[in-house]
Amino acid sequence: MSTIYKDWLWDKIQEAVLEQGLMDVIISAWPTPCEGTPCYVKGFKGDKCVKYYVTLTNEGWLCRHQELDQFD
Repeated sequence: MSTIYKDWLWDKIQEAVLEQGLMDVIISAWPTPCEGTPCYVKGFKGDKCVKYYVTLTNEGWLCRHQELDQFD
């Protein structure tokens, strides 16, 4: 996967989270253990820290809320 494509993909993932109003500020994003589109995004919604699993489906970007781990 080219660096340009990876950068574009990360931008789109973060854009999807912000456009859906799931977060106000993104503090980190990282891929899942299996390389590809799915990733985790962590940030703040108001004063609450939240984490989402994000993947691309046939219907568009799927953002699923995840519980924060003890060490997140």
